[in-house]
Amino acid sequence: MKPSLYFAADEKDVDQLKAEYTIRKKFGFKMDYLSASAVKKKYHFEAPGAILSQLGGQTNAYLLAHCLLQYCKGRGVQIFDHTPANSIRHTAKDVTVTVSRGVKITAKKLVYATGYEAVNFIDKKIVKLESTYACISEQANEKTRFWKEEALMWNTAQPYFYMRTTDDNRMLIGGRDSKFYDPVRRDRLLKQKIRDLVKDFNKIFPAIEFKPEFSWAGTFGSTEDGLPFIGEFPKLPNSLFALGFGGNGITFSLIAAEMITALVTGKPSKDASIFSFDRV
Repeated sequence: MKPSLYFAADEKDVDQLKAEYTIRKKFGFKMDYLSASAVKKKYHFEAPGAILSQLGGQTNAYLLAHCLLQYCKGRGVQIFDHTPANSIRHTAKDVTVTVSRGVKITAKKLVYATGYEAVNFIDKKIVKLESTYACISEQANEKTRFWKEEALMWNTAQPYFYMRTTDDNRMLIGGRDSKFYDPVRRDRLLKQKIRDLVKDFNKIFPAIEFKPEFSWAGTFGSTEDGLPFIGEFPKLPNSLFALGFGGNGITFSLIAAEMITALVTGKPSKDASIFSFDRV
């Protein structure tokens, strides 16, 4: 658990930030609004304003995924990796998946939780794929403290810039999204994007040296309203989708788990209409 600081990248973003603060307070989130002078005093960098929340957290997503799989395995779930689904047949009664060597799996329901690849099964435009970039610094001395409380930080810029630290004393920065999906073109831009990200970091913390060690690019999906797609897709009977598009995938995945559990067990979900495919 770590504090989270969401700060205005420009003076013109302050009204938007204050509106966000008001909405969060209305729904019971514990946080403080920091003026420009308060940001300077507390975090030692310049920003027109910021929202400081004590309810932030970070995780190693790769390790978390494997821990979840091991947890499920301990409860009797069978896991088959490197097993592509060669064909999927939906009927009003059930779903049959044919995998390698012609083996067939039949189930009452099929949950699609494959991320961006799931769009290959949906015949409507639901997500816009873009490219995003990230970089991690060299490892520092174990006694090094980069900034106050090593808070999670991101700003209101479009595309936004974010930064955090890691358990092994590194800094991780990212952003500089490009509005296209082309892996070859994306990767060709990586070196320049990392130089730009380091410049972005240096503008905020000029006294902290950021030496890049590892960098990468990836695909990022955004929806028109910023919300994911969760639930049934009518054209594929007995299908359930958990598509956590956007910058809040882990949060949306928990919502999806709760909703899909309710749907499978025949319980109505009060949030179904919010995340349904029918909204677009």
